[in-house]
Amino acid sequence: MRVAVVGAGSIGAVIGAKLAATGHEVTLIARGAHLAAIVADGLTLVDRVGKFSGNYRLPAGDDPAQFEQHDLVIIGLKAHAIAAMLPRMRTLIGDQTVLVPAINGLP
Repeated sequence: MRVAVVGAGSIGAVIGAKLAATGHEVTLIARGAHLAAIVADGLTLVDRVGKFSGNYRLPAGDDPAQFEQHDLVIIGLKAHAIAAMLPRMRTLIGDQTVLVPAINGLP
C-alpha cells in the first residue's frame, strides 16, 4: 500500500517507520531540521528503552505537490496547521484514498 504521512513529526514519524517496517511504500511530508535529518540520514526509530529498531530511507519532502496519489494519507499535524495544509495535499488524494487523522495539539 502507498502511504503518505503528512506531518512526520513525533507521531507521524513513528507511524511512518512502523508502516515501512511492514513493507508499505511510505512517503513523508515534513519540514525544517526534521526533514533535513530524514533526507540526510533516513528515519531512525528507537524504542522507548533506547533499543534501535531500524533506519528507513524513505521519499520525503516539504511540498506534497511533488508526490502522486497514495492509497492512504495519514495526517499527523497539529490541529491548527491542518487548514493551511489541506489545499496543498490535493495531489496525494484520489477518489479511493483513505484519510486518517492522527492529530495532536487540539485547541
